[in-house]
Amino acid sequence: PGGTRCRSGEIEKKLKLGLLGTAMEAQRRMFIQNKTGRGDKVFVVPMVMSYHFVLEAASLINQHLKRTGREQYYLINDEFASYRKFLKFIWKTFSASSDIALAFGKPMDMFGNFVDEQGVSYDRQGREVNIREYFMRNGEFTEDEQRDREYTRLLGERIVERYHVENRVFSSHLVAFVAFEMFQRQHPELDLYSLLRLPEEDRVLDVQAYLQTLERALQRLRQLAEHGKVHLADHLLNDTRSIMEHGVKNLGLYHAKRPLVLDKQGHLASDNMNLLYYYHNRLIGYELERYL
Repeated sequence: PGGTRCRSGEIEKKLKLGLLGTAMEAQRRMFIQNKTGRGDKVFVVPMVMSYHFVLEAASLINQHLKRTGREQYYLINDEFASYRKFLKFIWKTFSASSDIALAFGKPMDMFGNFVDEQGVSYDRQGREVNIREYFMRNGEFTEDEQRDREYTRLLGERIVERYHVENRVFSSHLVAFVAFEMFQRQHPELDLYSLLRLPEEDRVLDVQAYLQTLERALQRLRQLAEHGKVHLADHLLNDTRSIMEHGVKNLGLYHAKRPLVLDKQGHLASDNMNLLYYYHNRLIGYELERYL
């Protein structure tokens, strides 16, 4: 929908509308060809994929940061800086497994109205609507490119809204979001690109403080889920420490330098701030930072 892979790790915020525009044109033509009755409809079904990790996350976030930061950003280390790390990555790739969720959203018509099993459209107040009339003026079907472009833009916004609702939050998304937000609060004087270059000794979080912050974020997510604003994976019903351990384990599953690790001293640390930022971005848009 964005025209390419999302480099930042966020859920799409703005869609490219070319393909949707052709569907809008097709809907108008279908109604013109069948001027009696309801006629055929084009339906839109938002789908969101959720997974603990993205194999090419390091490459994607580097591309995003180079584009947005320009001279402020420079690549410090290659993820596969040694042959040993590369072999370790290959072993993980073929020996590990992780969860993937496909969430199919509620079907909609070309104007973002939900439809029932018979294809009848209902507006946000639950009233039945006849979308044929959206293409008519003075009782006749009309061709109006500017009008249809506006319809397509509004549909794109509606799809983005539904992406956030249909998204299924995994433990990996949550632990990364909370950790990166805590690093930001520990270093309010740093901009994003300076934060990503934190020295290793500063990329450490106290586990007890982290668990308390994670619990606040978790409670807010559960509230959103109760109100139908997002979906949560079943493992987010577990206790906070189990969620942290599950998220940290899955977050670093395929990466040579892991976004989060539990070190031998019992601290939570990051071996790769760029990757941590990438996975953190999955939960942008829910305003969780206000509740941490």
